[in-house]
Amino acid sequence: MVLVDEFQKVERLGGERLTQRMRAHCQRAKLAAYLLLGRCPTVLSHLFADRHAALCRFADAVPVRPPEPETWVAYVSARW
Repeated sequence: MVLVDEFQKVERLGGERLTQRMRAHCQRAKLAAYLLLGRCPTVLSHLFADRHAALCRFADAVPVRPPEPETWVAYVSARW
Protein backbone atom coordinates (compact mmCIF):
# COMPACT_ATOMS: atom_id res chain seq x y z
CA MET A 1 0.00 0.00 0.00
CA VAL A 2 1.18 3.49 -0.84
CA LEU A 3 -0.17 6.39 1.22
CA VAL A 4 0.36 9.98 0.09
CA ASP A 5 -0.83 12.80 2.34
CA GLU A 6 -1.44 16.34 1.08
CA PHE A 7 -1.76 14.93 -2.43
CA GLN A 8 -3.10 18.24 -3.76
CA LYS A 9 0.48 19.57 -3.65
CA VAL A 10 1.31 17.43 -6.68
CA GLU A 11 0.05 20.33 -8.78
CA ARG A 12 2.68 22.64 -7.34
CA LEU A 13 5.46 20.05 -7.46
CA GLY A 14 5.19 18.97 -11.07
CA GLY A 15 1.79 19.67 -12.53
CA GLU A 16 0.42 17.72 -15.45
CA ARG A 17 3.72 16.13 -16.39
CA LEU A 18 4.11 14.64 -12.92
CA THR A 19 0.52 13.36 -12.79
CA GLN A 20 0.98 11.71 -16.20
CA ARG A 21 4.07 9.88 -14.96
CA MET A 22 2.31 8.90 -11.75
CA ARG A 23 -0.66 7.42 -13.61
CA ALA A 24 1.62 5.43 -15.91
CA HIS A 25 3.57 4.09 -12.94
CA CYS A 26 0.45 3.24 -10.93
CA GLN A 27 -1.16 1.43 -13.85
CA ARG A 28 1.89 -0.82 -14.18
CA ALA A 29 2.02 -1.62 -10.44
CA LYS A 30 -0.72 -4.26 -10.40
CA LEU A 31 -0.20 -5.39 -6.78
CA ALA A 32 -0.26 -1.96 -5.16
CA ALA A 33 -3.08 -0.01 -3.58
CA TYR A 34 -2.98 3.77 -3.29
CA LEU A 35 -4.50 6.01 -0.65
CA LEU A 36 -4.22 9.62 -1.78
CA LEU A 37 -5.17 12.06 0.95
CA GLY A 38 -5.78 15.77 0.66
CA ARG A 39 -7.72 18.56 2.24
CA CYS A 40 -8.31 20.84 -0.73
CA PRO A 41 -11.46 19.51 -2.46
CA THR A 42 -11.25 21.95 -5.37
CA VAL A 43 -7.76 20.87 -6.38
CA LEU A 44 -8.49 17.18 -5.80
CA SER A 45 -11.64 17.47 -7.89
CA HIS A 46 -9.60 19.00 -10.70
CA LEU A 47 -7.02 16.20 -10.46
CA PHE A 48 -9.51 13.32 -10.51
CA ALA A 49 -12.71 14.62 -12.14
CA ASP A 50 -11.55 16.90 -14.97
CA ARG A 51 -11.86 14.80 -18.12
CA HIS A 52 -8.65 16.34 -19.49
CA ALA A 53 -6.57 15.56 -16.38
CA ALA A 54 -4.13 12.64 -16.42
CA LEU A 55 -5.64 11.18 -13.24
CA CYS A 56 -9.25 11.49 -14.41
CA ARG A 57 -11.34 8.70 -12.85
CA PHE A 58 -8.22 7.20 -11.30
CA ALA A 59 -9.61 7.55 -7.75
CA ASP A 60 -12.89 7.68 -5.88
CA ALA A 61 -13.58 10.50 -3.45
CA VAL A 62 -14.39 9.26 0.03
CA PRO A 63 -15.12 12.01 2.55
CA VAL A 64 -13.69 11.35 5.99
CA ARG A 65 -15.53 12.78 8.98
CA PRO A 66 -13.55 14.10 11.93
CA PRO A 67 -13.48 11.79 14.96
CA GLU A 68 -16.10 12.23 17.65
CA PRO A 69 -14.90 14.09 20.78
CA GLU A 70 -15.20 10.98 22.96
CA THR A 71 -12.91 9.13 20.55
CA TRP A 72 -10.24 11.81 21.05
CA VAL A 73 -10.66 11.62 24.83
CA ALA A 74 -10.21 7.85 24.79
CA TYR A 75 -7.19 8.11 22.50
CA VAL A 76 -5.43 10.77 24.59
CA SER A 77 -6.32 9.09 27.89
CA ALA A 78 -4.85 5.78 26.74
CA ARG A 79 -1.50 7.44 26.08
CA TRP A 80 -1.14 9.33 29.38
